[in-house]
Amino acid sequence: MSARHELGKASKAIKARAEEWSVPWRQCGLRFEGNSRLKRLMGSVKKANEPACFSFGFVAILRGTIMATNSPLDALIIGAGPTGLALASDLLRHGLRVRIVDKADAPTTLSKAVVLMPRSLEEFQMRKLSAPALAEGEKVHSFSAYNHGEIIFRAEYARVTSRYNFLLNIPQTGPEKILRDELIRLGGQIEWKTTLESFVDHGDHVTATLTTPEGKSEQIDVPYLLGCGGAHSPVRHGLNFEFIGEQYHDNWLLADVDIDWKWPHGHGYAFFADAGLLAVFPMPGGRYRIYIVEAESRALGREPKLEDVTEAVERIIPGMCVLSNPGWMSEFHCHHRRVKHYRKGNVFIGGDAAHIHSPETGLGMNTGIQDSFNLAWKIAYVRKGASPASLLDTYDTERSYVGKQVVGLSDFAHKLASQFNRVGSLSRDHIWRFFSHFYTNHFKEFEQGLQVRIQYEPSAVVENHGHQESLHNESVEVVAGVRAVDGTLQSARGVSVPIALYDVLDPLKFRLMIIAGHQPDQATREAICKMATWTKPVRDFLTPTLVLASQTTEGFEAFDGEIYLDPAMEFHYVYGAQKGGLFLIRPDGYVGFSSRPIRMKDLEKHLRGIFTVLSTGASS
Repeated sequence: MSARHELGKASKAIKARAEEWSVPWRQCGLRFEGNSRLKRLMGSVKKANEPACFSFGFVAILRGTIMATNSPLDALIIGAGPTGLALASDLLRHGLRVRIVDKADAPTTLSKAVVLMPRSLEEFQMRKLSAPALAEGEKVHSFSAYNHGEIIFRAEYARVTSRYNFLLNIPQTGPEKILRDELIRLGGQIEWKTTLESFVDHGDHVTATLTTPEGKSEQIDVPYLLGCGGAHSPVRHGLNFEFIGEQYHDNWLLADVDIDWKWPHGHGYAFFADAGLLAVFPMPGGRYRIYIVEAESRALGREPKLEDVTEAVERIIPGMCVLSNPGWMSEFHCHHRRVKHYRKGNVFIGGDAAHIHSPETGLGMNTGIQDSFNLAWKIAYVRKGASPASLLDTYDTERSYVGKQVVGLSDFAHKLASQFNRVGSLSRDHIWRFFSHFYTNHFKEFEQGLQVRIQYEPSAVVENHGHQESLHNESVEVVAGVRAVDGTLQSARGVSVPIALYDVLDPLKFRLMIIAGHQPDQATREAICKMATWTKPVRDFLTPTLVLASQTTEGFEAFDGEIYLDPAMEFHYVYGAQKGGLFLIRPDGYVGFSSRPIRMKDLEKHLRGIFTVLSTGASS
């Protein structure tokens, strides 16, 4: 058999496999060196002027040597912290092929970030990961601030509109292990001691150069390069993105310790005094994480010892506690920095690579994880050919907006916390008392700091119809751009048991919630059934879900999708859809489209913009 004939057969087989995987086969070629047989085959191709692709399960380049690989890649992730692990596990969940590398020798053993916000726990729940986090973490039920011993603010988290109406304090090693175990379960692995040296975006793919643990140079081509490598991100540096912001001048201490004192565990505290600020947060096992910033900078220039931390605490709240059994202790300076954009071409960044801030708000790890959950489904849908490449633009617009808000909020909190002169103390007292009033009377706005009230701006994947769009409208709980509010439904098929919405949301799919309203007429019933049928071409990416204010499914026998019952109309009221409504919940748990009442034509137009297969299809 001639080389040309052999290569022709192989090329056709690879092309068929590529089309089966919905990957553009012509973009998968790699350079071939170091193998005479392949060189002869490539020479035959050049003479015949035939296209060829050998990357599908065949080769990768390593210092001029062809190395066997199991499959091509959809993405290369730099950084195996919480952001990178969340992104890698979600991409694997979507069936994509991913490499995740990290320059460190192994996972960190330091506690680092210590809180999961209610929104992050909801996202974990969608992935069946909340139970192990809850088992390891410590619930925080309230936060109180004191100025010279007098209480000036108290927040009770029981009011939060989430199943997770608390903060969950857990060392960063906890969420990392949960996400790492999930990554392994899904078939992934982390390549430690591997460094990104450089990359070039060619427009249709990115060429990245890595240094392996053996010190060798490896060059690979990938559709997307994803930078999750922390504050010193090589990907951000390679993009020449300005890290806007500055370093604060004050000096911080942190320590994980046992505390013998009168204050109950399970609550957070901040103590302000002329000498400085002491913040205390409960940790699992009866321990505490404390932060100290003093009015007079006392930089140690070395790793702190327990006596250093004890002396600093005594200067702020003398005689109130005894510290012991120290774990991780550190002295550090804070920064507040962010990038303007999270994407350039086929290169993306997220987490600390895109935004860093002081620890007062506890939002850093959470924001990074949510960056990943926002990006993963968009990359997956584009790679699978389900959505246009323009979908990826919404990652930048949505998450850069959130990052700007988070860094701004943290900067304000830091400046408020670090004013220790008499004027600053008086100002702080008045501001915290105002916050107390604001918390009592405008709790929805307060929830934005807990990340359950983030609202994305209108875009190709955020669209409201037929009602007030503002979060300040107390009569409207859910609009497009906010995260889906949990609620309880009853299954209409099989055993009728209460089911939480977040237990059926799928991080792989949209869920089209069609809330029928009170006694829908015949025309509405027919339109609902017709819409469900129209979505069949994208059923791998969307699940039609009907919610009926009834005890039965009578009149909806033709509905092709899932049906739930809401006889008391509690779910209807939560979504403000007593007269009916449509809510398209995205794979990241945010509402992408909403209309009150039901507006099928508007929904159809919106879905055509998301799914390429519907853009040219017949109308519903």
